[in-house]
Formats: sequence, C-alpha cells, structure tokens
Amino acid sequence: MSKKYIYFNVLMKQKLETLKEYLYLLKQNKLTFVALIVILFLVIIAIIAPIIAPFPSHIYG
Repeated sequence: MSKKYIYFNVLMKQKLETLKEYLYLLKQNKLTFVALIVILFLVIIAIIAPIIAPFPSHIYG
C-alpha cells in the first residue's frame, strides 16, 4: 500500500470519529436534533423547489 492510501484511511477514520462525536452530542439534546432535522428538510425543499414548482416562463415573454 502506498503512503497516500494509508494517510487517506487515517484521515477518513478521524473524520468519521469526529462525525460520530457530533451525532452523539446532538442525540443528547433532543430539541437540537429535531431542529437539525427541520433545517435539513427546509434546505432539501429549497434545493428541489424549482423542480416541484417551476417559475412560469410566460411572465417574461
């Protein structure tokens, strides 16, 4: 294995552990976890909103 591959694995493992820590902290406070879910839902809706209800093209001619 190359050094880059090993470094990448170590880096990804550290990031995964950090993510697990954040999720653990979020689960400790239920209100924070619910707020995160609501915010993620709103962001996803905002991203796909043009697909759901496209702006009418006849307004601009």
